[in-house]
Amino acid sequence: RPVMNGIFFDLTPEKATLVATDAHRLVRYTNTSVHVDEPASFILPKKPATLLKNVLLKGDEEVDVRFGARNVLFTFGNTAIICRLIEGRYPNYNAVIPQNNTNIMTIDRLTLLSACKRVAVFANTSTALIRLALAENSVTISSQDIDFSTAAEEKLVCSYARTRRTDPAYRERGERGTAHVAYAYVVERLIVSYEDTINPPACLL
Repeated sequence: RPVMNGIFFDLTPEKATLVATDAHRLVRYTNTSVHVDEPASFILPKKPATLLKNVLLKGDEEVDVRFGARNVLFTFGNTAIICRLIEGRYPNYNAVIPQNNTNIMTIDRLTLLSACKRVAVFANTSTALIRLALAENSVTISSQDIDFSTAAEEKLVCSYARTRRTDPAYRERGERGTAHVAYAYVVERLIVSYEDTINPPACLL
């Protein structure tokens, strides 16, 4: 559907949320420093979004955004970009994002990124999957390529616990679990993050 090929801007008086998907993964970014007087939304096509990203990387000016039912205008410095919007209704993105996850793993971002890169070298080239195995205060990252009889494994220290939905402050020992994830998806998430520590999707394990 055309609406799925653009970036959804969901604007409220409290925050601005940007959402995009490629049908395999969904990204939601929330900024609480951007506000509007009344709730509004629009869908920006991929091509002008890419152009806007490349231009904004060259400066740090504030961006003025004005939009109507069919067009949007971005103004910053001596530059103005106007484009036609994608018409249609964007799906309820919150419905596909897990809420109140009970499994919580906290780990150093750069440590996890480096380990994933090393282990992924030995992953099957057709699937590019790596395995995450969680145990008490540790995560084991491994990969295997049966065709070439190669494998790799690294064990990292992390904080892993299970909470209760009725009491988020409660912590107990996390249950053991495993998940096979695409290496590229994990690395891309770790690269664009600015936090020193992150909480990967332990809820998938």
